[in-house]
Amino acid sequence: MPPVKAYRNLEFLAGEHARTLRILSEYLEPESRLEREGIEDVVVFFGSARAPSIADADKALAEASSNGAPGEEIEHLQKR
Repeated sequence: MPPVKAYRNLEFLAGEHARTLRILSEYLEPESRLEREGIEDVVVFFGSARAPSIADADKALAEASSNGAPGEEIEHLQKR
């Protein structure tokens, strides 16, 4: 019986040696999907900033104020 082709070998594809293939596929698959749908231009936003909820922000400000936090910290929490 001939060996299984690498592109059909799920054990290989899930392993360390095929990491480059997996990374490449994360680029090529969406590219082909966008092309198939006729999408030519895309804008992508990356970010990780998260704003706290109003309740959490108010709580942090109240705690800092009652604990005698420095003015810069209070000002920072007010802006947040």
